[in-house]
Amino acid sequence: MKNKKGAIASKLWLIAVLTVIISGCAMFNKASVSYVNNRQSVARGQSVEYRVSGKEVTVSVSSTQDGSGRVASGTGVINNRLTVDLDEPADTLYVIAYSAKEGNTDVKAFRVVSVDSIDITPRDGTAVASRTLQFAANVTGRNNPDKDVTWKVGFNSDGSGATAAGTSINASGLLSVARSELRTVLYVTATSVVDPTKSSVVPVNIVVPTVTSVTVTPANPSLQRGETFQFTAAVAGTYEPDQSVTWKVSTNAAGTGAVGTGTSINAQGLLTIAGSEPASTLFITATSTFDTTKSATVISHEILAPKQIDMSMLVGTWYQHAEIVENGRITFYQTTTYVLRANGTGDYTNDYNGYVTNKEITSWTVENNTLVFTNVHNTSFDGRPYTDTRTDRYPLQLNGNSLTFTYPNTGFKDTFTRK
Repeated sequence: MKNKKGAIASKLWLIAVLTVIISGCAMFNKASVSYVNNRQSVARGQSVEYRVSGKEVTVSVSSTQDGSGRVASGTGVINNRLTVDLDEPADTLYVIAYSAKEGNTDVKAFRVVSVDSIDITPRDGTAVASRTLQFAANVTGRNNPDKDVTWKVGFNSDGSGATAAGTSINASGLLSVARSELRTVLYVTATSVVDPTKSSVVPVNIVVPTVTSVTVTPANPSLQRGETFQFTAAVAGTYEPDQSVTWKVSTNAAGTGAVGTGTSINAQGLLTIAGSEPASTLFITATSTFDTTKSATVISHEILAPKQIDMSMLVGTWYQHAEIVENGRITFYQTTTYVLRANGTGDYTNDYNGYVTNKEITSWTVENNTLVFTNVHNTSFDGRPYTDTRTDRYPLQLNGNSLTFTYPNTGFKDTFTRK
């Protein structure tokens, strides 16, 4: 009995599957018409594309949905395009697909439109070389024509003429002007997609920014060895020139004098002066990236000796946490904590992905801005107690609540924050 029930169930399942397959095949055999790029209007004298699918399908065009309406002699459908006569009287045309195999009909309506004008904004714009300017177009006309336009830029009033490499306008009307653009006037053209015979052109004045000066702040810096110092630069000129600059630190006004190892200035104008910097005068120069002939230099005539760090400045808890996050989860982390006590002892804890190391700092002191640690590391090796005593020396840099250790062998730096 169970076997019979199973066989019946299998047959019913097979019938259901075959029914779905047959229905699907019938669906694909049915006549269907669809729009291309959602274009639902066509101008007189123009054509529009459509798509047709199905088996044994014939396509016709009518001025009525039932297929009985007459159309102008030049209006017709061929090769999946609806072409409309210049004298077509109908405001709506219907593309009708009929499947002789399935006996079904599908209909899509197309508005017959005329384009009266294309208004471009801004009408008299000014574009700055190496920047962009956004344009917009409004297509108006009879029977609500599609608003899509194509854009073109050139140096002739008809929109022709090659521009400099990098000058272009995209499909959304965003004009990009190359820094090397030599034309003082360009012309932007918007052409109706529904009626390519209708377009509009506007002139665009092209201006090039100029740099008149660069100013570095502060103008008379007082610097100190072993410290960092932030400089800023302002670029002045016409048409809001680019504010980016390149930075250089040197020991002479020409910018060719080498500074000591460890002295440098980064791309953001942050100057780091090595504790051992031998120069007594430093020249800090900012040069405009837009016009490299324009720069400014400030001079520090006095570089103070390194600030001496003493033990009282370091007493407390210093903390560092670093982690790497990949695909939303932490794949690596390390947390290091130093507790430095006023009596010259302390504790060290390092948690590396859950492997925790503890050390007792039996003594610590500061000598010439160098932190001197003596650590006793109590652990085990092969099940036997093991004690490792070592002394480490770390050159220091202290900036408020930020303490930087430098590892002498590698030059690598760790920065800790006071808790």
